[in-house]
Amino acid sequence: MKFLFHFYDLHQRAGIQRAICELSNALLAEGHEVVLVSATQPGQTAYPLDSRAVMEYVRLPEPQFSGIPAWPAKTFWAGRQILALRRIVRRHRPSLIVDHGTALGLLYPRRTLAGIPFVLQRHFPVRAFPRGGLLYPILASFTANKAVVALTHSIETELRRQGYLRVWTIPNVLPSDAVPAPYSEADPRTGLLMGRAGNPQKGFDIFLRALALHPIQGWRFRIVGPGVHNDPTLRRIIEENHLQGFVELHSPTDDPYRAIRKSACLIMPSRYEALPMVALEALSIGRPIIGSDVDGIRDIVHPEVNGLLFPAEDVAKLSAILIDISNHPEKLEQLARRTSETVGLFRRESVTRMWVSLIQQLNLDV
Repeated sequence: MKFLFHFYDLHQRAGIQRAICELSNALLAEGHEVVLVSATQPGQTAYPLDSRAVMEYVRLPEPQFSGIPAWPAKTFWAGRQILALRRIVRRHRPSLIVDHGTALGLLYPRRTLAGIPFVLQRHFPVRAFPRGGLLYPILASFTANKAVVALTHSIETELRRQGYLRVWTIPNVLPSDAVPAPYSEADPRTGLLMGRAGNPQKGFDIFLRALALHPIQGWRFRIVGPGVHNDPTLRRIIEENHLQGFVELHSPTDDPYRAIRKSACLIMPSRYEALPMVALEALSIGRPIIGSDVDGIRDIVHPEVNGLLFPAEDVAKLSAILIDISNHPEKLEQLARRTSETVGLFRRESVTRMWVSLIQQLNLDV
């Protein structure tokens, strides 16, 4: 089968780009074909991509810089993309077109493009974007029959409440090079946080405030990601709370597995999530997760099995968990033993089988 994925760009280093590249690699490894359409030139993807993937470059218009308000600009962009994408679809004749949450996927009302089934994939819960979320019940009145793929069952439920009738849940796929590693007893123990700075989503400020309530001796914490090293907000919080001896800020790494393997746990104090790739990576490697109880994290973290959860933005509760794992270091090791039991749904064979099943349910000629 041939899959065509459409996204804004693949050269940025973020979770969505990682998810698309890993899914493409998994499908190719299972013998399928993949065409990637984006504003990224071949060879310029931020993450490794199987050389068998076909890259189609579509220039990304930039009306947002002309002073046009956001949604009119996105609508104009979507119209331009439909014309360009139609030509590519006719040339490649894929089995399925998957739009990864662009304006085109949201605004395009039809179920096919050039006669090929068209699917919108949603990465985040609608309520994470209140203003954009208002469009969903409005657009559902004339796009209710559009096929939508959600990353989690909670996102699927939310979309059905908005009025969408044809929704499937297909999660992200585990990266192929996520290999289990023995649990480390390194001293000092390391807690790892990963993500982009300057975005309140990841909740790095929540973690720092929790640590400030009770700094933990014998531990160090590393925050790794784009913009982290020079982020003024993080530096200010660290300095004001005298956390310099406990927290290190690092630029993004080309080898996230090395950072995860050297850590005792992954800490995710996120305000919202989709289905975070870094969480799947940590669990598959054998590292438990301490995370906020939000969509995306609660879908994969089972309390007292492969991690610990705390109410979103509850600084005091997170502080209490940090104190507890410091006083009882054996708890994390016990959780680490069971992480591999909880990732079967996300393995390559399972996820690719779901995508093939979706094509069959859409009554395609396979």
